[in-house]
Amino acid sequence: MLPKFPAPTGGMPSIDQLLAGAGATSNAGDELGNRVIERFQSSAYQPPLLADVAARLVELSRRPFKPTEAHQLLERDPFFAGRVLQVAQSPVHNGGAPVSSLAEAVTRLGHDTLGPMFLVASTKMRVFRTRAYLRTMEQVQAHSLATAHLAKLASRHVSSVDPQVAFTAGLLHDVGLTAALMIHGDPEGAAQGAAASAVSAPPPTVDVKELWPAIRAMHARTTQWLCSRWKLPAVLANAVVNHHDIRPANNPDPLAALVALADGLATDLGFPAFDEVEPGQVPAALASLGIGPAQRESLLADATGIQAHVICR
Repeated sequence: MLPKFPAPTGGMPSIDQLLAGAGATSNAGDELGNRVIERFQSSAYQPPLLADVAARLVELSRRPFKPTEAHQLLERDPFFAGRVLQVAQSPVHNGGAPVSSLAEAVTRLGHDTLGPMFLVASTKMRVFRTRAYLRTMEQVQAHSLATAHLAKLASRHVSSVDPQVAFTAGLLHDVGLTAALMIHGDPEGAAQGAAASAVSAPPPTVDVKELWPAIRAMHARTTQWLCSRWKLPAVLANAVVNHHDIRPANNPDPLAALVALADGLATDLGFPAFDEVEPGQVPAALASLGIGPAQRESLLADATGIQAHVICR
């Protein structure tokens, strides 16, 4: 389990503060956020994959595969899943309607599109190997998958939210964290992207505990930028970006509240991603969604079953 890192003084900045670069913590976050965005703007940059995802990708790229197999691969790498959703937003594939879930994207694209994508990715891929961040990266991925399954599970109690959309929002909710870890743990990628951007050298390896305040300050902003780059539908992007700010006065979106709830439950079940869950986040989400004590107990009882989905992925 990841250590519980102390939050920066003053708690999580608001989205407006993040975008405006307010405060010392936000300034550090801005610097890191700018570096992340600069790297991912480079058309030459190929994000690295975790070893288990890379092995599965190579396997699927060499043979016909079922939609369920493609989905299982993509749910193990939220960043790769976001890129697939980006392709699915193309008018060639979406028929003029936004694609709001990973399941729908896999169905729309099919083997004819996903197969070549997997093949190209398998020929260009690098494996994330930096020891300083590898375990952290693996646990952020596990947290994202746990959040996805819990959001889908909790959607049973919210009739207005599609379970597959809830799953996708949960899976993508921390892509900003993943992106930050990638650039700090991917020295090969710095050289790869140097020809197309100002990035010419990898950032120095910094202890994750020291890096965390800057990541905490920037991850919502970077997640917002990635959602925009992937052209995700507003309903999905808004939930992913705003799941930390579900105060009743803000009339939070049900999908954002579901992600906030799942985010907190994932941490409680032993799948944390740093100390990013805000105090009172779970109770606020339950209240916003109108989930009462009986439903909450039912949800918590069912939630223990997601551990097998994450551990045995």
